[in-house]
Amino acid sequence: MKAILFADRSGEELQPLTTKTCVALLPMATKPLIEYTLDELLSAHLQEVIVVISAHAEDIEQRLGNGERWGMQLDYVLTRGQEEPATVLSRLGARLADSEYLLIRGDILRSFKLRHFLNQASLENGSTLAVINGHNAGVCLVRKQASLHPWQAGNLLRWDVFSAFLKISSNHLVPKAGTDYSAADQAGRTDNVAVAIDHAQLLSWEGNL
Repeated sequence: MKAILFADRSGEELQPLTTKTCVALLPMATKPLIEYTLDELLSAHLQEVIVVISAHAEDIEQRLGNGERWGMQLDYVLTRGQEEPATVLSRLGARLADSEYLLIRGDILRSFKLRHFLNQASLENGSTLAVINGHNAGVCLVRKQASLHPWQAGNLLRWDVFSAFLKISSNHLVPKAGTDYSAADQAGRTDNVAVAIDHAQLLSWEGNL
């Protein structure tokens, strides 16, 4: 399996910390946030990674290089910043030759083992999102759909997806009241999305995003 690592968040809400850098490069203890994510990927034996970059792109490429330091292969794709993940995946086009990818944010520090999430997600038919205490953990196993927009489920990785669209009710993800899904209906349907709540339970959800 290959991974797509999103390091394109500008982090305006974190200024002045992000005045001269991006969220993924903010230091945490002895290294920047994004390097903790690379360590996670390596521990899960994921070595081929597409890194999605935007603001401070040159700084990220200079810091990570081609991934040789981790025994990984890193390729880069430049975006306008904080674009919807499904849009980025669509633009990658023929570069996405597989039927499933791990999408992961490089600007979040997590407290669970990525390989455990992948083991659970492999048992599901749909796409799978990790949730920690009701918050998006920034990890999603996305499977290609047979639709006009085959990677639409990638939008589950939006860092603001819960505040914008969803809430947890009776351990299921449901749309927030008043959410307008007309655009999502036109874009295609995201079916059988399984969600990991607090690292443990996988739950099914059907809806549009």
